[in-house]
Amino acid sequence: MLKPLLVAVLLTGLCTPVAVGATAPPSTCLEPPVSDKNELCVDLLPYSGKEFAGYGRFVPTAKDAPDQLDVVVQQSRTMWPEPLTIAKKTVTGNGEISAVTDAGAISADATAVRACATGFVLTGSRAYDVCTPWQPV
Repeated sequence: MLKPLLVAVLLTGLCTPVAVGATAPPSTCLEPPVSDKNELCVDLLPYSGKEFAGYGRFVPTAKDAPDQLDVVVQQSRTMWPEPLTIAKKTVTGNGEISAVTDAGAISADATAVRACATGFVLTGSRAYDVCTPWQPV
């Protein structure tokens, strides 16, 4: 279930909850070449304690083709070489699509966390990826 702060944030059109006295970082968006106008953005949504969710939005140029958006939250741990996924959400649709993962708790030995989004047109062969910078925890 979405927490009240996240619901308020999504209803107002903002992407990242703002802590009291803090400024929300801008969304991390794909910067495609001039000839490619697909838009893909992702945000890391911190919760109280050690829980995080991800929010992603994909706006492809082909509005009538079926699209897919995958949003994941990953943690980096000291003893693991690869990032571990703690939350994931996949949605499909046509035109602009967005998704919010459930909140995932990071492990006690996590060193950093990030959110990533992958968007692609199901009839095409090109995927678009974007990730927020790693945030120390």
